Amino acid sequence: MSPWLQQASARDERIFIGLFAFTTLTPWLHRFVTPELWGECFWNGFTAFWYVSGYLGYLVLAHYIRVHLNWSRQRRLRVGALCFVVGALFTAWSFWWKGAPGSPIETPLLEWAWEFCTPNVLLATFGLFLLFTCIERREAPAWITQLSKMTFGMYLMHMFFLTPIATLFIQGNPAAPQLPVGLCIPVIAVLTYLCCALTTKLLSLLPGSKWIVGC
Repeated sequence: MSPWLQQASARDERIFIGLFAFTTLTPWLHRFVTPELWGECFWNGFTAFWYVSGYLGYLVLAHYIRVHLNWSRQRRLRVGALCFVVGALFTAWSFWWKGAPGSPIETPLLEWAWEFCTPNVLLATFGLFLLFTCIERREAPAWITQLSKMTFGMYLMHMFFLTPIATLFIQGNPAAPQLPVGLCIPVIAVLTYLCCALTTKLLSLLPGSKWIVGC
């Protein structure tokens, strides 16, 4: 995308982002309207919008915010915080709406709004991108820079730790974990994150580690 972004105008990028935003409705249209909107192939969930959809849209969005969006810091703070909270609350509500304690449900049905290319995730991400631009420090602290280099490896291995750690707290009964649900979920998340960070750091000390964990 770099050659295009170097030549694209702000209007060009807005058109791309607009089309990308529209494509984030596709998972919901498939689920709630019809599984086949435009004669899709199984390997292409976005059909004719293939080239303006998916994770690529977030990259263009970030570039537009950084290069073309000239909002004041106060406005970016207000709009960013609002968008992030609304997007996150909708995601949480979607889980509450579909989930019923003690009633089995297929994961895709339960997590219908958790897909990374859905409007609520786009809204929350837009808000978070705006909030990041409000950080005035030119260089990140060394420990954050080091941690950011390990995030790809942490992403690759997180399921190796998430499942056993969650099992430890759930003990076979998701409706009654060892800790209150409101505490159990963040504890599982933090422990998983720390285990992944430590393991990735140890792997990064091995020769050729960049081919394994990216750092």
